Amino acid sequence: MSEPKEFFRCQRLWSAAGDAERLRLFDFYHQAYNCQETDPEQSLALFTQARDLAAHLREPWWVLYFDGCRLNALTSFAHDFARALPLAIELTVKINSPTDRDHPEWD
Repeated sequence: MSEPKEFFRCQRLWSAAGDAERLRLFDFYHQAYNCQETDPEQSLALFTQARDLAAHLREPWWVLYFDGCRLNALTSFAHDFARALPLAIELTVKINSPTDRDHPEWD
């Protein structure tokens, strides 16, 4: 999965602002990415923690992003399609909702 432009935009903004709490999202991402092939369950757990932190920080773009990472971890690395299906359905509904039609990645 390649990181979208919003990923790097936020990283620059939050670094400049010294927003350590939001920068933790990148720490979670890199930790999860680095273990997805060797320990998909740990990767999934880290992406889930990142998603929960994003929700706590009221960062809806990041919630959606990390849900996508979680889905990728379940399908591509854990090969657990039974657990992936409910998340895939939830994401399909969410990305087609009026609130997510303005998502930065739709440009």
